[in-house]
Amino acid sequence: MMEHNGLTAADLNGYWEGAMTMEAYWEDLFDEGPRPEGPYDAYLKINRARAARVRKSVVIAPELAARAAEAQTGTRWLVVTEHWCGDSAQVLPVLDALAQASGGRIEVRVAFRDHDVRLIDAFLTNGGRSIPKVIALDTAGEVIGTWGPRPAAAMELVKTLKANPETAPHYAEHLHKWYAQDRQHAIQHEALEVLLPA
Repeated sequence: MMEHNGLTAADLNGYWEGAMTMEAYWEDLFDEGPRPEGPYDAYLKINRARAARVRKSVVIAPELAARAAEAQTGTRWLVVTEHWCGDSAQVLPVLDALAQASGGRIEVRVAFRDHDVRLIDAFLTNGGRSIPKVIALDTAGEVIGTWGPRPAAAMELVKTLKANPETAPHYAEHLHKWYAQDRQHAIQHEALEVLLPA
């Protein structure tokens, strides 16, 4: 049995079994009832608005919907995230829409990063616990691909903005403008390219 940075397929299957369905994730995100206070609570309201907007407006390109519908039955995408993550508000509705386009062949579940960092620590991005991180698993629990935290063009944009002291403090503003202009095209193209084996 192969290991992925210290995690076995059995470990990953365990994370999958303990993860939330997309339906439960959306219910939890949009639940405005009392919840434990966290350091990033200020982002929750805006992420609810972002996620709601993307869920309502996302259109999967016909050729990508067709590709999703040809995915191997039992394809599993485990997303590591947190509700306060701005990129997740943009990405998760697209992954959910791709899964819906697959007609049940792709299932998406969500694990919260900070509940057990052993999972994200096996899937670091440039040494950081960047989210969302999508881990594609086959039916045995072997990793067939990973993607995230954002499309390549957005990664480059953030890198450039953070390198400039004038734009660094407001990089998120520019990033979400980019997401709005891209209309989720990069997310759906890249996610399918990386997460669905040819």
